[in-house]
Amino acid sequence: MNTDLSVSKGAATRVETEANEWFLRIREGGLSSQEHNAWSRWMTKDAAHEQAFQEVEQLWAELSDLADIGLPTEAELAADDYQGDMPISQWLQQQSDEQPAIQQQGRETRSLSLWQQLLNGSPLQYAMSAAASVLLLGFIVLMNLGQNTGKVPSVESFQTGHGQHKQVALADGSVIELGAESILTVSYQADSRDVNLVSGEAYFKVASDKTRPFTVQTGSGFVQVVGTAFNIDRDDSSSTITVLEGHVRVASQRQALVDSLARKQAVGQHVAELLAGDQLVVDGNGVLGQVQKVDASASISWREGLLVFVKQPMGDVISELNRYSKQRIILANASISNIDFTGTVDKTRIAEWLVGLEKAYPIRVSIIDEKTVLLFDKTL
Repeated sequence: MNTDLSVSKGAATRVETEANEWFLRIREGGLSSQEHNAWSRWMTKDAAHEQAFQEVEQLWAELSDLADIGLPTEAELAADDYQGDMPISQWLQQQSDEQPAIQQQGRETRSLSLWQQLLNGSPLQYAMSAAASVLLLGFIVLMNLGQNTGKVPSVESFQTGHGQHKQVALADGSVIELGAESILTVSYQADSRDVNLVSGEAYFKVASDKTRPFTVQTGSGFVQVVGTAFNIDRDDSSSTITVLEGHVRVASQRQALVDSLARKQAVGQHVAELLAGDQLVVDGNGVLGQVQKVDASASISWREGLLVFVKQPMGDVISELNRYSKQRIILANASISNIDFTGTVDKTRIAEWLVGLEKAYPIRVSIIDEKTVLLFDKTL
């Protein structure tokens, strides 16, 4: 036995399985900032991790091409003896040699071959055997979701690393700009445009399409528009929605959003309507705050490199800055997190801001090393 080859295959299987797990968790939503950081570390630890993750994304994208492929019957699945221990092309050839009549079977058997051919020659063919049950289950669910339209929902994911921004142009003309350390998924179907802001911040410029509402899930909140511009900033405990143009409807539950559009539920405890210049916070439990008038342009100043804060708790300010800072800023005393801060921070000059912070607030700044800064409460 070639031990090195066995180890290599085992490592590939492990990496691909981890890539599948991360991808599915991101698609499901609800990642905390700690989990996002863990994912970022996993992605940057080894180039093979990023490649594996991209291959899983590509595989899921290819599912959208399977709309006309019938799923095998239970009997055919039971008769399938492929074990994942050899390339699918080799297994198909072996089956062909042993049972030539298989090639003459009906549409459903041919469909099974197409599914296998999708994996044939893919770098995932060994890794997929470890995660096949998860992916097959996900595929069946997606097929069930799309059975009325005959199409498998196509899901794309986008993410940014530390200090990065990314602009995403969607097929309908809508544009999304992601802030640093953000994850977002997009699923477009015939009658809907669904987005999930898993973590971070995003600015949305939505193309108008009255036949397909644009819905964003952000934690426990749902935002729906037809065509407008708005910003969402999501952290572990809440999501802040700010409207720059048009009209936005926010709900604590997807069903409440549906009912409000059907006029079954009025604006109130579970539904709110926002116009340009309005801002609303949805907490982690889906409770809607009060709609407030704000300087909406300040909410998107991050796109120009400026982070604007108005009476923000210092804990929230530091969390935001840590998405851009070269040094990790840590609060040594919890009391600092409750200090209100109003001001503008240039994300490229955070070190200079820390010097000024020590002069203006009862805070002592201690530079531990090139990667870490501690903030101490001077009053303690």
